[in-house]
Amino acid sequence: GFGSIRTIRAEATATGPDVAGRVVVAVPVGGASPSVAEADRVDVWDAATGRARAVARGAVVTAVRGESVELAVADDDVAGLVTAVAVGTVVLVALPPGG
Repeated sequence: GFGSIRTIRAEATATGPDVAGRVVVAVPVGGASPSVAEADRVDVWDAATGRARAVARGAVVTAVRGESVELAVADDDVAGLVTAVAVGTVVLVALPPGG
């Protein structure tokens, strides 16, 4: 599936001020990813090539919508994340609180 990029920047909301200035990307998730909730932090890995690589670190979950999550990510992570979603197998790795 394809991720989608919102054209507006995330603003400080209930998920906290650390999402301000980030880009929100919708990422489809499946059974290979842990359950997450709004305000959780995750790393996003592309596991499609058989050699997993991190494409976004410390992303903030801004919404959980059925089979997808919305993640606030840094500008530098957008291109790699969207490419991984479009052609790869994306796996979320939940970080410990404060991680």
